Amino acid sequence: MVATTYKVKRAQVGQIDSIEVNGPFNFSDPLIYSIAVQILEEGKPALAFDLAKVTYMTSPGIASIVKVLKRVQAANALLYINGATPDMVDLFRLAAVDKFIRFL
Repeated sequence: MVATTYKVKRAQVGQIDSIEVNGPFNFSDPLIYSIAVQILEEGKPALAFDLAKVTYMTSPGIASIVKVLKRVQAANALLYINGATPDMVDLFRLAAVDKFIRFL
């Protein structure tokens, strides 16, 4: 069954604190940035986006990740992407941010 409703929450991917997105990722959500800031203010050296349950992603979803990426870089931390489909990876390449993130 494919998720048709959007949900976001703080979670973990392995040992890395993460932002788990579930459903369509087609808009910018202030909660995403808030979770990222919280993780970074705790002094974590990295955070991840868990996209394994994302049904599709559009440019506003990418924009949300880029906004978090800027905050991550300012904190000298690392940003990981988990569960990205090949199409999502292509979107990151088109947005020219694939060089600044690490894929799990």
